[in-house]
Amino acid sequence: MAFNAQWSFEHLARDSGQPVPALLRRLQSDFQEMVRTCPILRLSVTDSGNCFLLNDEAGRYEPPAEAGLYSIFTRDSVLYFGEATDLCRRQLKDPDNTADSTKTFDNQGRAVLKLILHRGWYSELGLDQVFIQIYAGSCVLPSREGQTFEQAYRVALFSKALEGAMALFVHRYHSAMVDRIAATTAQKKNAG
Repeated sequence: MAFNAQWSFEHLARDSGQPVPALLRRLQSDFQEMVRTCPILRLSVTDSGNCFLLNDEAGRYEPPAEAGLYSIFTRDSVLYFGEATDLCRRQLKDPDNTADSTKTFDNQGRAVLKLILHRGWYSELGLDQVFIQIYAGSCVLPSREGQTFEQAYRVALFSKALEGAMALFVHRYHSAMVDRIAATTAQKKNAG
């Protein structure tokens, strides 16, 4: 039997008038820019374990209530890569798989991470410092002459397809994410 399923990313490529491989290469290049420019925050959980806490140098950070993608990582590896139609809801107010749920979960990556952080198992697992980088739809793409991620890729409509596409190369940019943390730490030391 022939592989005849369609990937919604193909619809995005067709709508934008580009072949899929060309759009994937462009997305990879734009993702590389976003890794260099999008905010990287410390990730923890509330005392209840129900919600993530995102912190930057100024304190608590609230992501925009818009579509986008995100990487959760440590200095050693990318732990989770995901999408959201509403980044604020997904990170701070998500009712799925929370500590007060009566559900049993198996492989929901964010829920597993919340549990590990809440139970204090992170040190034993080498997850002392967990970070998140947010790629919001409003992120301006420098090589796109001021176009936003949303304008270039219709993130609100194609977030799941973009998650699948970007997951192909998120791991190759992990070292750039870590380099951003190191650069920020060095800047703080020089300023202090």
